[in-house]
Amino acid sequence: MSTDHSETLEEMRRRALVISPQNSALLINRHMVREQKVVGVTKVDLETIRVFDGMSSFWASFGVFLLSGAGWVLVQQVLEAEALIITPLTAVCLTCVAFGALSLGAGVYFRSKKRGRIDQIFDEAERAEKEAASKKQ
Repeated sequence: MSTDHSETLEEMRRRALVISPQNSALLINRHMVREQKVVGVTKVDLETIRVFDGMSSFWASFGVFLLSGAGWVLVQQVLEAEALIITPLTAVCLTCVAFGALSLGAGVYFRSKKRGRIDQIFDEAERAEKEAASKKQ
């Protein structure tokens, strides 16, 4: 990579992010005029959100898989049976439905933890913004 090219990239980066004491950080789009609030997010925050997102996706998907599959077989068994008896297949299906519901609940729990962390970041940024405005006055 030539030095001219790297200097050009560095200059482009400097122009993209303008730091000023009044506005904190201001992103300038070259193709449109738009003002946006920018919230600082640490690496730890992003890792936490990523972990909660992965766990939420996994457990919710696994729960839906178990609920749909075992629920389908369970309904089929109940509708085809002459009398309601608990067979080994019915017991396994009931167990899978219960575990699927718990897994889906875990997915919903981790999603709420992720959303809670994002809301906490927004609240911290809003408090910092209000604090900075009160110090100006």
